[in-house]
Amino acid sequence: MIESKTLGSAAGVQYQGVIDKSETTPLPSLANGVIAGRFKRGRMDKPFKVTASNYKALLGHDPSNPSYLAVEDAFKRGISEVSILRTGGIGDAGIKCVANFAEMSLPSSDLEVVPDGFVTVSRNGGEFKTYKLPPSGDGADFFEEAYFSSDGKKIIFFDYPYGAGQLPDSNKEAICGIDSEGMVLTPDQGAINLMDLELFAGHSKITPPYTLTKQHNWLTFKPTEGVSPANDMFFTMIGGDSGASTITIHSCAVIERYIDPNVCMPNGAEILYMNGQNEPTGDLYGRYRVDGGEWVDYTAPADYYLVNEFLRHTGVMQSQGGGGISPFQFNVNSRGGYLYGAAAQEPYVDGQDGVVEIKRTTVDFEITDGGANDLVQLLFGGNISVSSCAVGSWYGV
Repeated sequence: MIESKTLGSAAGVQYQGVIDKSETTPLPSLANGVIAGRFKRGRMDKPFKVTASNYKALLGHDPSNPSYLAVEDAFKRGISEVSILRTGGIGDAGIKCVANFAEMSLPSSDLEVVPDGFVTVSRNGGEFKTYKLPPSGDGADFFEEAYFSSDGKKIIFFDYPYGAGQLPDSNKEAICGIDSEGMVLTPDQGAINLMDLELFAGHSKITPPYTLTKQHNWLTFKPTEGVSPANDMFFTMIGGDSGASTITIHSCAVIERYIDPNVCMPNGAEILYMNGQNEPTGDLYGRYRVDGGEWVDYTAPADYYLVNEFLRHTGVMQSQGGGGISPFQFNVNSRGGYLYGAAAQEPYVDGQDGVVEIKRTTVDFEITDGGANDLVQLLFGGNISVSSCAVGSWYGV
């Protein structure tokens, strides 16, 4: 029998000699790990965790990427979860952050019927989502997700209308990214410093001072499948035509209202109840607590049902109408309503015209089971907390 390191086609035993691995560092079978690298998907502001069952969906399948292969190898070695620190990206994520804007030509305001619109967009390299935009655009999920952070009080992109004065039969708009100094470049006025302006986040006005955080976000638009160009927001953008595949807007900073932790900030809530819609039958119930105290379970028969009665039951609110003194003011009508907390120093809450005493009050509302007779679900659509900083005097409307 032949023993050789180079047998070739001969019969025998081929051996490679002794391989010394004593100087290598094998990957241990750990319970978890941390990998920093570039990936197609995932947040970039802080680390996040992936598991063997979801890493392909969260990171994007990318077998040619060494960082992605390192994650795969870790799970093959038995690691249960990996913390990912996304240091850069592939494609858009690898681009140096330079803020830009996209211009749009909106439908003429003279049209008797403005059709519904659609937009298909990806945020930060994630999956593309298609949104239906009502004619007014108000309350559209796209604007909430794309322009603001999840809390609705941080501005990521700036919605800038322009051109109505020069073109009375139409209007133009731009989605502007914010640069790292808080400036946006607008199509008609040049650079505007957002740090000096009063801004709107969601449905709330936020006033200076602000904090600015350098953070790269980008929106990538593409044509919506199965939708006519006349109804697709992509084709209202300059550069959005049949020959273009995508349009990308970059923002390099996030602006949010600075809140001094030592200063009380009142807030409120929109009341969603609409008369004649999903009217409950049987006993109604609602849970609340005041200033972190014991939870109170409120019950009332449906024939006694009044939104006002439930809110009055907290002991800190009065209905709107003839004016009065209370930490909160609320108004409910057949189309919904609102709930406001009093401001402490210079009253700026709608309906408040003075301060009686400085007093902090917080009311927490909690869903019991989310059924049709749950007052918290009916009024607010979910758990919510409202705060007041004073006992205010309110005028009637």
